Amino acid sequence: MRTSVLTFILGSSLMLVFYNNCSAVHEGNSSLSSAQACNLLYKDEFLRGYGPFLKNNCASCHSFQGTGNGAFADSNDDIAFESFVIRGNNLVRQRALDPQHQPPFTGAQHTETLTEIDTTWDAIKAQVDLCIASSGGDSNTVSDGIVPEDPVPTKGTVTTFLKLLEASPSRRTLSWDLESEIAAPRGLSFPGAEFKIDIQATTTVNGEKTYIFSNPRLTAGNESLHMMYIEFVINNQLVQTATSYHSVNRRVPAGEERPAGVGSIAVAYDVRNTDTVAISFGLLDAINFNPPTFAELIAPTGVFGANCMGCHDGGAGNPQGNFDISSRDIVLQRLMVAPYSPNNSEIFKRMNDPLSPMPQSGLLPQNQIDQVLHWIQDGAR
Repeated sequence: MRTSVLTFILGSSLMLVFYNNCSAVHEGNSSLSSAQACNLLYKDEFLRGYGPFLKNNCASCHSFQGTGNGAFADSNDDIAFESFVIRGNNLVRQRALDPQHQPPFTGAQHTETLTEIDTTWDAIKAQVDLCIASSGGDSNTVSDGIVPEDPVPTKGTVTTFLKLLEASPSRRTLSWDLESEIAAPRGLSFPGAEFKIDIQATTTVNGEKTYIFSNPRLTAGNESLHMMYIEFVINNQLVQTATSYHSVNRRVPAGEERPAGVGSIAVAYDVRNTDTVAISFGLLDAINFNPPTFAELIAPTGVFGANCMGCHDGGAGNPQGNFDISSRDIVLQRLMVAPYSPNNSEIFKRMNDPLSPMPQSGLLPQNQIDQVLHWIQDGAR
């Protein structure tokens, strides 16, 4: 009974606080669209809740130059928030409560704290919708989904041949020819494709022997590739603690190389010269993928150049709604696009919103929308 009453009081208080914040957001950000201004409430709540928690517990790995996948604990609030949005609170919470992820920094000891943080985080979506509705805007928010999310594999389905780790303190690159060095399933082959990762054996300040895996990259050969969920198998044993690359989701155009994840992974191990490693992927498959670059999109005949630059060219004066897409740096700095995450990209959401479309004349043909989708899925290069 006490919990129910507390929840009611807390929820009522949050509605009042967020409503007042909504007015302040609009007054202080008149140059932003309704959706952009209201979605700033997400960032405010991140800085009050998840932000401090992650900096206290995860900064050693999950910072801009850290060893973890995602910089959501970085000291720079903008970098931390952008990374947090891309990964999502559910995944971050799951990792923080996982006792096998990075003990003693993760585990059940955070349950009470994260329950309190999530109480306000989960409530804020309704408040952002209310904020947008009260301003006459649409209800697109950080959590809205336009493109169905790729289901994350739970285990590897494609495994490479074993290779010697060669326990060396010098960083070196291991590579697998994905045409001839796939062990399972037997017969799978991607001509011209290659996976590379840098490996180094080191000893921590505590005297613990460790392998460092970093800078994974995938080169597609004759066909474009879709890769998800990287795992490591050392001496025929799956490394249970190496989870940072589980959320990797990359598409690579034919004949090109792309990063297959950020940060690095440290695996404590009794380092020996005879150690072997294989790479396991949850998904590795050929796809139809030919993304444009930003330069191609913004060219006079490109999707942005032909349909958007007439109103949103900051170099030609005051862009409409202060929505300037003349520079890739501006687009990324103002969080109009979240690389690899179309559902968290304001530009893409507006291009799919029939009530408030971009351009205002109406939705573009699907093949043009798909070009922007593929550009974002390729990291908004």
